[in-house]
Amino acid sequence: MQARLEKAWRSKPTWGMTVEEEDLGTAFTSFVRSMEEGAGVAESVVAGMTRKLRLEVVRELKQRSLWTGPPSFVGVYGTSEWQATLPTGSGSLAPPLDELVHSVFTFVFCDRLPRLLFHVDEGREIDGLVISYLRGFISRLQRRHDPLGYRAYQVLRSAVRQAVDAEELYVRSGSPKVTNSTVLAITLKPDGEESAPQDLLAAHARAWNSELLPELVTAGEAGTELVVADLRQRLFGLESDGVRAFRFGDLLAPMKQDLRARWSALLEPSPDASAVEVNEQGVRRIYETVQPSLWVHEIDGFQKLVDCVSGLVQRRPAAVRTQRYLGQLWRFLRRFAVDPNLETLPSHRQLSVLLRVPRERLPGLYDTLGEMLRSCEERLAPSRDEEEPTTSAGGRRG
Repeated sequence: MQARLEKAWRSKPTWGMTVEEEDLGTAFTSFVRSMEEGAGVAESVVAGMTRKLRLEVVRELKQRSLWTGPPSFVGVYGTSEWQATLPTGSGSLAPPLDELVHSVFTFVFCDRLPRLLFHVDEGREIDGLVISYLRGFISRLQRRHDPLGYRAYQVLRSAVRQAVDAEELYVRSGSPKVTNSTVLAITLKPDGEESAPQDLLAAHARAWNSELLPELVTAGEAGTELVVADLRQRLFGLESDGVRAFRFGDLLAPMKQDLRARWSALLEPSPDASAVEVNEQGVRRIYETVQPSLWVHEIDGFQKLVDCVSGLVQRRPAAVRTQRYLGQLWRFLRRFAVDPNLETLPSHRQLSVLLRVPRERLPGLYDTLGEMLRSCEERLAPSRDEEEPTTSAGGRRG
């Protein structure tokens, strides 16, 4: 069955970059049903499936404001824009979108084929289920490759939804689940209030980031609740600046862009950083071990390693202040490790300012985390060695 799926994929028609907004109905259901029947899959069925899959991927990228960002935010490297071309194994050129769509195809139709066949056998249409798998997969890729953007989305959306539940904000149009296209109003007035200008919302987003860092990025679960509560109050205060309504995406986009820029600036190598600081015992080991991988099995291994160390950090008996310092440093290293745009660790002085941890405490904290990491590596080594790479997750290994 795996071979037939790959053959069907390779037989797909060549597509251009133009994305036609069309409804292809039950194209996914028809494709899986054809695979089940055992005969060759008709070219028209494959064409319908690939076209609809591509349209749904683009729709999800646009919904997440990823279509205008670099493909690296979902693990496709080698170009800074979706309209560029990438070299393929055969020496030809293809849009980076092809690479992502192929990864989605593998994740949905290869890895989850038994579940899809079960539903088809029961006489159900599976197009909605396929779209659900697709959205979850792209969400996972974004969380992995654009942790700062995903973090901004999480906290701002949580603040907005809490404000809506408390009737501090009202959904004027768009999804009540709060998506980029959702328009929110601060007062219950008749329709007609225009959405706030984007430059005004961008100014607020930049000011909020300035005041909320570093907790906006490094806070744990309890700290995140405080950040969300703070943002909720700031949303309610928009009215004092003349904002009556705004589009969620118009506030989120500049918040993400500014957050990435500020975070990168904070982590620029310090000219006074010594070689000892840059190569601090334990840090380089942590960074190299949890460097981002573009293979599913290694993403899973990374998460197991993170969960293991996080558990040790939480359970380690220590003074409250030491526990807080250790947690702050570990959460920072986790985010540093998965950001492909950051290559050099900041100096002790920079980290001390950024994380609000006394500079003299950092060497001991690094050593403690290094010991925890080695312990977790030894614990997880057997299961990780047995795994074999089978599925690409939005990028090429390299």
